[in-house]
Amino acid sequence: MRESGGGDVPLGVGQLPAPAATAEPPGAGAPRVTVRTVAEADRDSVVEALALVRSLRAFGGSQAEAPCEVHFVEAVPDDVSAFEQLGAAIRRVDRLDPRCPHANKLQMLYPVETDYLLAVDCDVVVAADFSPQLRGEAVASAVDWGDWMVPGGWAKLFDAAAIPLPSQRVLSTRLGQETVHYPNTGVMVVPRQHVEPLRGEWETRLRDLLDRADERDWWGEKQRYFTDQISCALANHSGRFPTRVLPLEMNWLLKFDDLPPELGAPHRRPLLMHSIHRMDFASGHLLPHAYPGCQEAIGRYNALLEPVPRERLEQALREFEANDRGW
Repeated sequence: MRESGGGDVPLGVGQLPAPAATAEPPGAGAPRVTVRTVAEADRDSVVEALALVRSLRAFGGSQAEAPCEVHFVEAVPDDVSAFEQLGAAIRRVDRLDPRCPHANKLQMLYPVETDYLLAVDCDVVVAADFSPQLRGEAVASAVDWGDWMVPGGWAKLFDAAAIPLPSQRVLSTRLGQETVHYPNTGVMVVPRQHVEPLRGEWETRLRDLLDRADERDWWGEKQRYFTDQISCALANHSGRFPTRVLPLEMNWLLKFDDLPPELGAPHRRPLLMHSIHRMDFASGHLLPHAYPGCQEAIGRYNALLEPVPRERLEQALREFEANDRGW
C-alpha cells in the first residue's frame, strides 16, 4: 500500500513466509478459506484457471488443501478431469450482464462455510502461503496500478450515489496517482459475514453505472472497461462493511516490471501473482520476469509442467511486450 503522505515499507524476502512445496497442516486456530474463481470456457481461460488450482495445491502451504471452486460462465468445458484430479469443484454460472464482461466475478460472491472467501481472477497464480493476510473483519483488496477516472469524476459519482466523498487517499501502485480506495478486483479477501453485503452493494452500484452510462458525456472507453472496479470503489466507501488495502504481495501484477523504485519490488516476494495473461498458453508456462522474487516463483511454477526451451518463452515475452503487454 502507498498512502498519500505516508510511504511504503517494503516487506523484505526474509520477512515473508518461505514458499511451501507441499501442504502443511493448519495450526490451531488457523483461518479457513474457500478459494473461488470465475472463467470463460475458452482455451486460454481454462489454462489460466488450471494454473490457479495447480499452484494452490503445490505452493499454498497451510492453505494448499483449501476448498477450491472454479465457476465457468454459461458452459463447462468438455474435459474438466485435470481440475477434478486436483480436487477442484466445478460450477456453471450465468453471465451477470453482457454490458460488463468483468462483472461475471460477482457470481462467485455467495455464502461460504469457511472463515474467508478468497475471490480471484482466473489468471492468478499462488506463489506462497497467503494465510498471514487472512485476518480481521475488513473486505480487503489492493489498489489498482492506475486510476482511469476523469478529473472531477469521482466527486460526481459519489454525489450521484449519495455517498460522502472519502477524505482518505491512497496512491495507485504503478502510476502513483492520488485516489480513493479504487481496487484491482482480481484478488479480494472477504470475511464470511461480508460476502453477501459486498455482493449486494457492488451489484447495485454496478447496474446503476451501466444503466446511466449514456447519460454521462464524460463516461468514455476506459470508464466502461473498468466499470466493475469503479463500482467496487463505490461499494468500498458505502459504509456497508469495513475495508482495508492489501499489500503488493497479495496481488502482484506480473504485467509490469517497471514499478516505482520506492516500492522496493526487486527485494519483495509475491504471495499471489496476477499474470494478466503473461503466459505461453500452448505450454502453460508463465513468462520470464525481471524481478527476482517473481522470477523465482515463476520458475517453481513452471517446473511443475513439461519443460520448454527458454528461447521459446523469451520469444513469447517479446510478443507479449509488443502487444502492449497483452492489452
